[in-house]
Parts: sequence; C-alpha cells; structure tokens
Amino acid sequence: MPGIYLVTIAAHEPMVQVYDFHEHIVSFNIIDTGTKFAKYQQYRSVGIVMVDLPWLENESYNVT
Repeated sequence: MPGIYLVTIAAHEPMVQVYDFHEHIVSFNIIDTGTKFAKYQQYRSVGIVMVDLPWLENESYNVT
C-alpha cells in the first residue's frame, strides 16, 4: 500500500515485561505510480504489518 511507514521495534515477554522499545527508528515512503492500489492511498492503516520474528541467541553478526 502506498504511504509513509514508520518502523517501531520492541523486545518483550507477552503480558509480563517490555525489555526494549524503539519507536519510529526507520521511516520510508512508498509511492504508487499506477497500480491497482493507487485508489486506496487514503487508507494508511491498511498497510500495518506486525511480524513475529524468531529470537536467535549466541549468533554473531557484523554491523557495518
């Protein structure tokens, strides 16, 4: 869906404790250039995405 999106991330134990919370750490804008979704640009909440990501412990990674 076209519109401006803000990414918020959190680490929590459901119904117990929030360990970390970062609001609006990334933003991006999707511009529709003529798809069938162009007529829905005023319905911004339609594009909400919530993802349950697996937690990996003891994994090494490089941040550059």
